[in-house]
Amino acid sequence: HRASFDDAELMCRAAEGALVTISSVEEQRFVRDLCGEHMCWLGMEQVVRSRRWRWLGGGEVGYHNWAKGEPNNHGSAVDNRVVMNLHLALRRRFGTGLEGAKRSARVT
Repeated sequence: HRASFDDAELMCRAAEGALVTISSVEEQRFVRDLCGEHMCWLGMEQVVRSRRWRWLGGGEVGYHNWAKGEPNNHGSAVDNRVVMNLHLALRRRFGTGLEGAKRSARVT
């Protein structure tokens, strides 16, 4: 089931949870392992009219590990939310050799 950011956030709230925040490389590895080859929304958003990012709930981002060239508003899309494993989800859906898939990944 593919969910939008808003759908994913609502599902987490309904389960009395929240989208994940990551504050270390160890947490990133744990979340990556949980996601497997699926795209996962992270609880990070861009501060309106700025280049700063914050965790949902307003926490400052102390740790980040952007994929090369990210965030970049690729293809004129506004990158204001964060996903993990987008390149794997696109590769699985459209097959190997999808060159733009790696560039579209937000966090590795």
